[in-house]
Amino acid sequence: MKSLLAIFDRLLQVRQNLIRVRTLRTVWWFAMRVRARAWAAGGRVTFHGRAFGTQIRGVRIRVRRGARVHLFLGEWVALERGTELVLGTGTLYLDGAVKLGPRCVLEVDEGGALVVSSGARVGVGCVLSAVGRDVEIRPEAVVGDYAVVGIGGEGPVVVGARARVGPRAVLEGGARVADAAPVPAHTAASGRVGRAPAGPRARGRAPEVSVVVSSKNRAEYLPRLFDALARQRFPARRFELVLVDDGSTDDSPAVLRELASAAPFEVRV
Repeated sequence: MKSLLAIFDRLLQVRQNLIRVRTLRTVWWFAMRVRARAWAAGGRVTFHGRAFGTQIRGVRIRVRRGARVHLFLGEWVALERGTELVLGTGTLYLDGAVKLGPRCVLEVDEGGALVVSSGARVGVGCVLSAVGRDVEIRPEAVVGDYAVVGIGGEGPVVVGARARVGPRAVLEGGARVADAAPVPAHTAASGRVGRAPAGPRARGRAPEVSVVVSSKNRAEYLPRLFDALARQRFPARRFELVLVDDGSTDDSPAVLRELASAAPFEVRV
């Protein structure tokens, strides 16, 4: 029995080594293609990644003149045939286990950042555009076929974790889809869409972690605080924010009410 297990373990190691060699060859050729196009356009590409298991098939690459690109590929990323990367000055970050359907267009320019987080799925023919704005597709979100994200409007675009964007939907600048919220097919959105699942108190459970923050006359910084807490990986349903307002005389109370009503975690002031 032990010998059979040893043989099986050895076969697994051989398989992993073959995947690693194939991946390194694929990613090396891809990186050389991107750098060659950047050189021809008078630009520069900084390439990073832990690209074990990554699959790249028939991807078209366009690099704009004078581009300065930061490109990251995580593990088990799949780029299907016909996908087009339009790279200007900015950041393209594809985290682990991201899958992009055929004929997608990913565009980065004017200092924008396009982040597709781990486990996200992007359907056939989608357009993700981070030109002069940040676009973030959070973990395990699904963007339906032929959806358009980041075209028009102003401000960053966020698709929450486990959110579902329907086929041919349009998310303009400023759109923010809550965690696990659906966006109906063939609709356009430019503001907040949906609400995150109820926090732990609404379910009758106490939060596991309390984040305590004191503030006085810091209304302009409060949105950054809420956004940072919403971005971290610890599940929102398992913690709360306790904010101590030390007699603020600015717009802090009104800002807090607005932020608390849309936060994916519980807020106590």
